[in-house]
Amino acid sequence: IVCAMGFSAVVGQFWVAPFFMTELFGKTNMFQKIYSLVGSMLAVLILRTFNMAHLFSGLDISSQIFEIGFFRKLLFLFLFSLCAGYLMRLYKKVYFILSEHFKMSALSLKISLAFVLAFFLYLPEFRKYQSLGLYQISHLSEFSGTFFDVICKLFFTLISVTLGFLGGEFIPLIYSGVYFGSSFFNYFGYSMILGSMLGSFLLFAGATRFKWTSYILILNLVGLSWWFWAYFIVVIAIQFSGDKSLYKSNHQ
Repeated sequence: IVCAMGFSAVVGQFWVAPFFMTELFGKTNMFQKIYSLVGSMLAVLILRTFNMAHLFSGLDISSQIFEIGFFRKLLFLFLFSLCAGYLMRLYKKVYFILSEHFKMSALSLKISLAFVLAFFLYLPEFRKYQSLGLYQISHLSEFSGTFFDVICKLFFTLISVTLGFLGGEFIPLIYSGVYFGSSFFNYFGYSMILGSMLGSFLLFAGATRFKWTSYILILNLVGLSWWFWAYFIVVIAIQFSGDKSLYKSNHQ
């Protein structure tokens, strides 16, 4: 219940709590769903009371138009979600390999790699990957990213998490998803902001296989008119991302 409350407070959508809790823990009873929903409402209200911004707060999507033919849109979004799915398939494969490897590695090796990682993150070229990237996420109209940003953020997150640093993948996956969507849409000449919104929770969907949670969060960004396409890209990304989930694996 507390896990669902915290997740909902971060994303600013209290009604996603029951879906997140069910997909994370499997079978849950009705009272747990109700408690998570009520608790999430309070958590979101408390953050708003203290003027603490949620992810993507204040995002204007009214001017983001994506009017192309149906089959052209189908092909483009299929390719978009296919790439996201295979990217997360590769990420999870390396994640599980490194996790098992570092569990059996000597402490001296871990410390050495940590110093190497810290050195690279100290370099001016990579310094922006140190933080969670919350500013970039909440100010989509003020940045321009590349595929290189996606790879770098995923790589540094992968090494940090598998080495055993405290933290998780959620915000880094959103950060990477935002840059992935922005870069992909920009490469084909479409709106970077729209790509950022569609990609925001797409890598998260592929990494966790949380279909309904991801669908609801993407739909909240792009609007109900995208109900079919949001579901389409989430299903395709999950289908090609492999059968393992980062969150369910950690929970088990």
